[in-house]
Amino acid sequence: MKDKKIGICLPLVVGKKMTGLIVLGEKNSRNPYTKEDLELLVVLSKQAGIAIENARQYEQIQDFGKMLQSKVDEQVKDIKEKNEHLQELLIMRSDFLKVISHQLNTPLSIIRGYLSMMKEGDYKAEEALPVFAMGMYRIINTVNDFCEAYKLEGENPVMSFQKTNIEGMVKEIIKEKSGMGEVKDKKLKILIKKPGFRVPTVYCDPERIKRVLESLIDNAIVYTEKGFIEISYEVIGKSMLKISIMDTGCGISLADKDRMFQKFSRGIKAPSIHQNGSGLGLYIAKKIIEGNGGEIWYESEGEGMGSIFSFTLKVAGKD
Repeated sequence: MKDKKIGICLPLVVGKKMTGLIVLGEKNSRNPYTKEDLELLVVLSKQAGIAIENARQYEQIQDFGKMLQSKVDEQVKDIKEKNEHLQELLIMRSDFLKVISHQLNTPLSIIRGYLSMMKEGDYKAEEALPVFAMGMYRIINTVNDFCEAYKLEGENPVMSFQKTNIEGMVKEIIKEKSGMGEVKDKKLKILIKKPGFRVPTVYCDPERIKRVLESLIDNAIVYTEKGFIEISYEVIGKSMLKISIMDTGCGISLADKDRMFQKFSRGIKAPSIHQNGSGLGLYIAKKIIEGNGGEIWYESEGEGMGSIFSFTLKVAGKD
């Protein structure tokens, strides 16, 4: 202490805890510290210790307050998110009940009606059979849509990947769809825009991708009264193949922009054009395409301007 010219050390004590030291040098007069000096310094050290401890406690209170506020903010955010999720579920439930009511009750009511007329002798069985078949087909399709949507729920739906000749798949689907009564009645043409390159093999779940293609082409047929439907290909960055289905149909309004690809959602005017629809087709397509590592989107300049639905798939690597 002499080497450092320290004249006195006073502890800063709060309760039984020493929180620091006050170190003073020698007096300028080189006189020793008196009893009065020591008494004054002891009082000052106690006050300083209390002041420092108060400051520390205040800082701790401030930190605790910030932490508490952070926890409150998190809880409020969590409550808001849960409330929003609950609202979404309630809307989904409402849409689900509407779809169930229409898609299942309607064909069942028709079947019951025809059965009643058959019992009363107003209708022959052979005349009613096509109606029964159509009703059952509609019910089965609706149930299948619900089952598929359920399977695809979650972030990583299970897919069965393999190398797939997408060009051959498209040609088979077009051959089948071109023979449909609706296509012939409307005199629609379903075309393939010849690409300036060899369409590459893709890596995907072929059964599910076939479902997407059929769904998008069916939609194009339903919502196109005259003109044509055209399928085209484009290679993007050598690793992805883009498939587009373009139609000259009713188009998509701006009001429907946020509804596309949502569960149980259909365009505002869709029911007036096509009453039979679960509102799950595009939702299922989106889940399938994303599950295959691609993207799906649409383009339309508005009502009456037709639309283009496009999606991408990974190009299969060479063995």
